[in-house]
Amino acid sequence: MGIKGFLKILIGVTLFMATATLTAQAEYLDLPPIPNATRSAPTQCLIPDDPRNENIDVNGLIAGIDKKMHRHSKFKGVVLVAHGSTVLFEKGYGKITYAKDQPPVSFDGNTRVLLASMTKQFTAALVLKEIEKNQMNLSDSIRRYIPEGPQSWEPVTIAQLLTHTSGFKTDYIDRPAAVSTNSQDDILAYILKKMKPSKPVVPSRSQRHRRQQTGDDPQYKYNNVNYFLLGIALERINPGKHLEDLVKEEITDPLCMTRSGVISPTSERANGRKYNSDLMPQGNNPASYFAVVNMYSSADDLNKWIWALLEKQIVLSPEMVREMTTAQPHTLYKGSYYGYGFHISSAWGSPLLWHTGHLIDHTTLIRHFMGSHVTLILLTNKNESKSHPWIAPLAQEIMNVVFTYVPRESQEEVITASTVGQNNQGRR
Repeated sequence: MGIKGFLKILIGVTLFMATATLTAQAEYLDLPPIPNATRSAPTQCLIPDDPRNENIDVNGLIAGIDKKMHRHSKFKGVVLVAHGSTVLFEKGYGKITYAKDQPPVSFDGNTRVLLASMTKQFTAALVLKEIEKNQMNLSDSIRRYIPEGPQSWEPVTIAQLLTHTSGFKTDYIDRPAAVSTNSQDDILAYILKKMKPSKPVVPSRSQRHRRQQTGDDPQYKYNNVNYFLLGIALERINPGKHLEDLVKEEITDPLCMTRSGVISPTSERANGRKYNSDLMPQGNNPASYFAVVNMYSSADDLNKWIWALLEKQIVLSPEMVREMTTAQPHTLYKGSYYGYGFHISSAWGSPLLWHTGHLIDHTTLIRHFMGSHVTLILLTNKNESKSHPWIAPLAQEIMNVVFTYVPRESQEEVITASTVGQNNQGRR
């Protein structure tokens, strides 16, 4: 054998071992293989390129956040703070264990975590992209896409599903009979049979009193049924494609979000780790998470997402971004409104878009201050109970530090109750 032949064999073996190593690492993480291990990266990526930290004391900010985090010694996860596209602070704390028979992995900006309900902003963006293509309308009845739905679904519109004002009160995820089934079709059949939206009624005296005290709107009810049905609609107007295909083609590939994807019955993670839960008697059933809580991502990828969606507005048109980020009518609850896939409130003189996620042993949070161009991302595998919430107070402590160093830039319009309904006409 000549030298050239020997070199060809050596190169082939090296490439094979490298691919095997990457694939083994992906299996060890118990998530779908890293995209670059099985296919080449997109030839053109939309990479953040607008630094905004020229006048910020980054060292002071880092020291301030580190000091705060030192007091939260039990925190295990990753913290990321960005200004525009520039990461000002990013640090992992502790380790994450993906399987009992595998050693733990240190948290960092590339650590992949289940996003839980933060998935909804991606589902909402896909719906709005279909509206841009004139494939859907906000005023469409959901029965246009799910005609087998009962007649009681006819008044339910796409906009109402996006904003949790559809009238669906009972959540299928709270029903063991629904989430323990093995297929997406089974869960849809359960929803078709069991879930009926309630009709708008005149609020009772107690409801009127509560609304006077809290401002909460009785028409708003956060419910996973809404986004499950939106996911079904998306797949039906894109024959032959699954939700993960749409996420990949429209979002993760163009943005080079190589650490992000969708967990579904058709993904390689479907037979992965099993959770123990009374609501999941058959373990982790990806079908029950469809379009609702079934995405995973990393802090670095989420920063790309927020930059592209809200800062550069290159995922959706500026018109659709405005639609998505406008507080919609009848969505006020505990001081926040709901847009399309985001809660909307106001803090530090800026419109604040935010969402949290809770799924078994994952708690996630994202906050984006539109007026100041600041993003906070917290990803952790620590539970948060209703009786002992901790992630929002931690976020508040971190932001107290951030806005000591980052200027609070003005915004033409801060979304408050007085502006609700003024800019939400959009495409109907």
